[in-house]
Parts: sequence; C-alpha cells; structure tokens
Amino acid sequence: MDIYTGIDEFIVYARNNLLLDELDENYVRNGLINLLGIESYKSGNPDEDKIDALTSPKTLLDDFIEVCLFAKLTDKASADVLAKRIMETLSLKPSRVNDIYADLGGKGSAKADKFLSEYVTASLFGQSSNPAFVEEVTDEGLIVRAKGEGKPELAPVYLAIDELIYYAENYLLLDSYDVDYTKRAVCNLLGLDSYAPQEPDYDKVDGLDRPDLLVIALKDAIVSAGLVKEENAESVANEVMGLLSVYPSEINDLFNALPAKKATDFLYDYSVKNYYVKKSALERNIRFKSDYTRGGLEITINKSRPEYATAGDAVKGNTPGGGYPKCTICAENEGFEGTGKTALRTVSIELGGEEWFWQYSPYGYLSRHGIAVSKTHAPMKVTDKTLVQLMDFVDRFPHFFIGCNASLAGVGGSVLSHNHFQGGEETLPIHRAKGAIKLVYPKYPLADVEVLDWYDSVIRVTSQSRQVLAEIEKDIREGWENYTSLD
Repeated sequence: MDIYTGIDEFIVYARNNLLLDELDENYVRNGLINLLGIESYKSGNPDEDKIDALTSPKTLLDDFIEVCLFAKLTDKASADVLAKRIMETLSLKPSRVNDIYADLGGKGSAKADKFLSEYVTASLFGQSSNPAFVEEVTDEGLIVRAKGEGKPELAPVYLAIDELIYYAENYLLLDSYDVDYTKRAVCNLLGLDSYAPQEPDYDKVDGLDRPDLLVIALKDAIVSAGLVKEENAESVANEVMGLLSVYPSEINDLFNALPAKKATDFLYDYSVKNYYVKKSALERNIRFKSDYTRGGLEITINKSRPEYATAGDAVKGNTPGGGYPKCTICAENEGFEGTGKTALRTVSIELGGEEWFWQYSPYGYLSRHGIAVSKTHAPMKVTDKTLVQLMDFVDRFPHFFIGCNASLAGVGGSVLSHNHFQGGEETLPIHRAKGAIKLVYPKYPLADVEVLDWYDSVIRVTSQSRQVLAEIEKDIREGWENYTSLD
C-alpha cells in the first residue's frame, strides 16, 4: 500500500460503512490530505473486494499507519491520535447519525439500535482524538462533549472559538448536536489539547452580516498565544471557517429544494457568511461608470486579486504547485487547504447532458460573480454544445447572464485549461446596447439578427426557439473560424 492507495481505500470504506455521500467524497478526501500535511494526491489502486468484506477499519488503519510511519508523516507517539482523527474525518457528524437514528425509531427500536451499534463499530466512535473532549453514546445517539477544563492563558483563544461557533449556529446552519464536535475539530487544527467554555458577546455576533470581525479576533488570539505564525494566520482562519461550514451534500440538498432565485441567493449568502467570498475585500474594488460614452462602459479594478500579465503567467498561477488538483477550478479543490479552498462549497448542475457545478468567485468582478465549471478537466473549446449549455444555464437561472471566454491563448487570466463559463446577476452596458445594422437570415427570417452599436464586433440573435438560436450561432461561428483575409 502507498499513501494514495490508503486514502482511496478509506474513501471506499467510508462509502460502504459510514454513509459517505458521493457529493462529499472530494471534501472528505481533501480532509485526509490536509490532515496528513501532504501537498499532492493522485488516484491509488484500492482493493475494493478486500474493503467490501470489512465492518471495522482496524486492519486498514494498522496498515495505513505503518505506511505513514515509514513516510515520516507521523511518529509512534502521535500515531494513535492520527488514527482517531482519520476516523473522525471519514465519519458523519453526530447530527446526521442522530437524524437517521431518530428516523429509524430511536431508543428501543431494534432497527435503530442495530444501526447505531453498527455505526459505532464501523467508525470506532467512543475514542476521542482530543483529551479535552469525550465521545458518548446516549439515548439520543452520538454526542461529543467538552470536559470544560482549560488553561487561563488561552481564554482569548477559547473566546474567539466560542464566538465563531455561536456565529456558525446563527448563520452557517451548525446543528446543536455538532457544536462540541466542531469545537474539537477547531482545537485539533490549532494544536490545542485543552478547552474551557467562554461567554460570547451575543449582541455583537447577532449584528454581523459577515464574519470578518470574528476572524480578526481569532487571528489576533492565536498569533498572540503563539499557536500560529502571523504570516499563516489568514490561511488557518480560512480552514477554521471551512470546519464551521456544513458538508457539500447538505448545501446541495438545500440549494435544490429552493426556487432558482432563492437558491442562488442562499448559496451566495452562505459563501459570504462562511468567509469564502470575502465581501469586504470586494467592496474595495474600484468601479467606473462612463455614461457619457456612446454605449456606456463600466470598468473595474479588482484589488482583491492580482492580475496576470500574460497568458503564460495565468497558466502558471492557475496550476497548483503540487499538481493536485489539476487547476484552481477543478471539483477536487473543494475542501483542499493547499489551494485555500477549505470553505468552498459548490452545487452540482447539468448542462448539455453533462455534469457541471456552480460556485461563486472569491474574486468577483461582477455582482454575484459565479463560475459554472465542467466536472471534467478538459481545455476550453467553443463547440456546437457550448451554446446549448449556456442556454441550459439561463433556462434554470433566468436572473443570471452567463458567457464563455473564447478558447484563445491571449484572453488574459482565465483558466483556459478547464472548460468553464462565467456570469453574474446584473445588467451590463452591452446588454442595453442598441442595434446598428439589422440583418435578415434567410433560413430563419423570423429571428432577429443585428450587429450592435458597440466597440467590438458583436452580433445579437433573438429568437423564441432554442434550436434556431443554436443553428444560427453555429453558422456564424463556423463562418468566423473559416474566415481568411487572404482570399
């Protein structure tokens, strides 16, 4: 077994025995990668037949810990704690186990008791990785409980944690069953083996529309306590916010249960509140509106992200150093500390019969700037299917516009190695542009085809038929691709 195969075997085991949702697999795999402190990952060769026969992870853990010892990812003194944290990463949060337990009838129900007993065996629940917390099986299900014995000098750190936990209960859907479970995860991340509850400033937290003040307090506290170097504090804070957030599968369930506008509002609001979309930084961006120009222009200077000077720089900047994930917008980024995506949450969508996903950009140039990304890492290319996929998106989310960057090497900082679209929830000047030349398309005379009064060459096609739009677009695109001025 190698490290990568071991990680994949744990994922298979969790899928079989710990109810791991397919939508959470990247997130949980990245949780293991983050825990091990490795910078890259590649698919291993798990023995699925062997794993299918397991009801306890002890054999897997023993073999994997040996590999970790050999690779010097741990030592003998820390091996037991690592094993426990692996199982905590793979297992469902207590709230989700307890919901299933209650749905099956709860205490006294043979079916429910059997489920809970088997889950405890499969997850090794009852062996907390942190001495400041205990794991208990109760009549309500699984509980992680803080002992409440802390160190006075760490009170500011405990307070910062508790205020963020209270914030997460209010704004990030943190379940009450998961409060101490999440506190333990944060303490583990910060290297704390003690914790004592503090009294949050409830009024302060209740008035917040974003977590910035609480994140600043956490960073100050952990740096002052010597737990984290100042240059690493922002990265650690991002990881903490990822721990406070619900799993990707839960975000998807909530998103899909809402009408289109409410669904996108929910995801954007959640992305702001969990600190992935840093709205305070975006509000510092400079935006000019020049209504005095012919068509009106809007120019933005994005101060939240440095731009790349060349297409070559963009390729380098959008490719993680360790080669995993393949680029900065791959689905495998969700929950990965190495690319700063621990708080990223995406939702699955289908475009043109293919699997895509939608997320909000932390470097928004537009109002609620989002990115639709193919789950397959393949270069951008404008094809017959492109317009169909764009129409599928706006049919589902008619309050958004969406567009495709040309598959040309010189278009700037876009991730041209991975097919994706970008859009936003606003009306741009080009959307209001007037037609300059009206054309008649002989094959479809009822379609409106016009050249816009705009600074670049723009053709607007309007029709009530998707098929008509697709065919006209294909003719225009092929004419452009085959055009030469040498004839």
